[in-house]
Amino acid sequence: MEYNIKDLTPSGNPHIGKEFWICDYRIPDLNKKPIRALEPTKAILTECDESHGRVNYSCTVFMKGKKVIKLHDNTGYRSMAGCPISVFDNEQECRDFFNTQLDKIITDLTAELENRTHQLNAQIDMFRKLKSD
Repeated sequence: MEYNIKDLTPSGNPHIGKEFWICDYRIPDLNKKPIRALEPTKAILTECDESHGRVNYSCTVFMKGKKVIKLHDNTGYRSMAGCPISVFDNEQECRDFFNTQLDKIITDLTAELENRTHQLNAQIDMFRKLKSD
């Protein structure tokens, strides 16, 4: 089951201390690095404290060993939270969702490759026509 991130953000919520499966792969601009690249990972939901550094929009974080994983990415500003991480109660649903995200990226990259190939072929043809023998 996928959890609504709003149920996990308040302090003192009943899910504190539980293990969840989390994942996220966000790459809005295919020419740049991803905003977040988190493969399916088992992590524990914990309350924020000063040792976790600055955490916006949430009173909770996920912990994987000593690594802090924030519930929102860094695309937010002021009163608008960034994109939330995807949270599941089992590994298979998490992996299925992650694979769906990757499938969309592969589809987008394939379309971009076809478009760019078409553009470059048109340029090559134009230069061949301009070339004098």
